[in-house]
Amino acid sequence: MRDLLHVADLADLVILQLKNIEQHRGQTYNVGGGLENSVSLQELTKTCQELSGNEIPINSDLENRPGDIPWFVTDSSRIKEKTGWNPQRPLKEIFQEILYWLEEHQQALRNILS
Repeated sequence: MRDLLHVADLADLVILQLKNIEQHRGQTYNVGGGLENSVSLQELTKTCQELSGNEIPINSDLENRPGDIPWFVTDSSRIKEKTGWNPQRPLKEIFQEILYWLEEHQQALRNILS
């Protein structure tokens, strides 16, 4: 499980902070998509298959590897309390934008990845 954050949501937050830089000087915040924008690899795979119409076989590997973090969702409550900021772009929109970008740059990617 991982949370995802659209780069535009992060940019929105940076702009908020710049408008009141003194309030944030020297502060450190965790920033992420939070529980509302979290997804498992299985859910992500299903969504990608639905959006792209492509399906590839995927196998499970139940072995825990050193360094694996099976569940990570960012707690952004501190920055939310300070600014009122919340991510605005839902997962489906993030995935759709990635798919559009991949389709738009398909030839360049083919050249790079082949």
